[in-house]
Amino acid sequence: MELSITKLLQILLLFAPFAAYGASAVTASTGPAVVTPFGTTLFATVDSHGSPTYAWFEYGQGSSLTTQTKQHFVSMHADIKSLSVELTNLEKNISYSYRVGAYNAYGAAYGQTQTFVTGVSGSNS
Repeated sequence: MELSITKLLQILLLFAPFAAYGASAVTASTGPAVVTPFGTTLFATVDSHGSPTYAWFEYGQGSSLTTQTKQHFVSMHADIKSLSVELTNLEKNISYSYRVGAYNAYGAAYGQTQTFVTGVSGSNS
C-alpha cells in the first residue's frame, strides 16, 4: 500500500494534537536555603508540565557546583512539585552555592544559582 503525500499529511494532522498534549520542557526554580546548627535544607519547585521528570540539587563551596544530590522522580500527574533536600556534614562558616536541576523528555532546566553560609542560623537566598 502506497500513501500519497496528501493522505500522509491528513494522518499527521489527525494525530498531531495528541502528540503535543502535555509536551513541554521542564521548568525549575531554586528556592531558599534554611541553615540550622544541624544542617542546611535546600528548597525548590519543579514544573514537569505533565511529563515524567527527574530533579536534583547541585552544590559546592564558593561558586563551584561540584556535588550533586540523588535524582528525585517528579510525578507527571502533579505539574508543580516542591522539592527539598537536607545537607549535613558541611564545613562550618563556609559559603556554598546551589541550584536545582531537572529534566524530562523535552529538555532540561536549571534554577538560578543562590548561596548560603553554614554555621549561621536563619534563612539565606
